[in-house]
Amino acid sequence: MTQYFTPGVAEMLRHQVDPVFVHTYTLTQLAPTPDNPSTTGVDESTDAWGSQVEAAGTQTTNLPCLYMEESVVNVQPTGPVQINRAVLLVPSTDVASPGDYVSNVVTPADPAHNVSQTILLVGPVRIEDTHAVAPMNGGVIYKDCILREVAEVLG
Repeated sequence: MTQYFTPGVAEMLRHQVDPVFVHTYTLTQLAPTPDNPSTTGVDESTDAWGSQVEAAGTQTTNLPCLYMEESVVNVQPTGPVQINRAVLLVPSTDVASPGDYVSNVVTPADPAHNVSQTILLVGPVRIEDTHAVAPMNGGVIYKDCILREVAEVLG
């Protein structure tokens, strides 16, 4: 595909989008469990279904983001169902990936106007999926993270 704008233009767009990230959050990345058999001789790096067991790894606080809800209509045989799912927009350089955990999404305090922090999401909730937003086949401007456990179904 042809690239419609240069890396310089993508960088300029990133700088223009950065002020949108008015919230902060805590990211807990997951780390695979080491392949160490326990004292019973059972391999604890996989669960009973053979899936990789992961443990909480690095926790990073005060990362910039924008927390919002996205309405999605899902057509069912009984009729349309609206699902409001939580989405976290993060800068293009953010290391959030599917399987990681998000917690402590807050608005910033503003002492000049006597406004304290507002908690938007306590968590932890798991990131189900991430999408890099690269309009017009250019550079990535930001990423959106779909959060798994935060959903409201309206029928």
